[in-house]
Amino acid sequence: MVCAKLSPLAAANYVATEIRRNPGRFAGYFAVRALIQFVGGAMMTLAAIPCLIGSSILSAPVLGVGGALAGSLGGWNAGAGAAVGSATILLAATVFYCLTCAALLPLTAVPYLLADRMLATVSPP
Repeated sequence: MVCAKLSPLAAANYVATEIRRNPGRFAGYFAVRALIQFVGGAMMTLAAIPCLIGSSILSAPVLGVGGALAGSLGGWNAGAGAAVGSATILLAATVFYCLTCAALLPLTAVPYLLADRMLATVSPP
């Protein structure tokens, strides 16, 4: 759509026409993509375990200092203590999120690269 400078409706019509012309090719593409997504989902679930372990190791000092500081500011029931404790937990969640994104980047890029490779052989009008 972007490369051929087509409108969304024109691009959808073009794709539908190509599917009618080469149904086996697109069936193969969707079968391979479904398999990659199924296997990728399992791999993403398994990738969460080392990311969780890594983020807990990286975040432990910050969480320890933040918990001690929250306690010295009146505990979790005081405004300042709750703010400091919440900020340290948010920081730990951010570390986990960043590690997860880095681990999942190759797993999410493969299906899109496959789609780009498959669709690049079909020249737009």
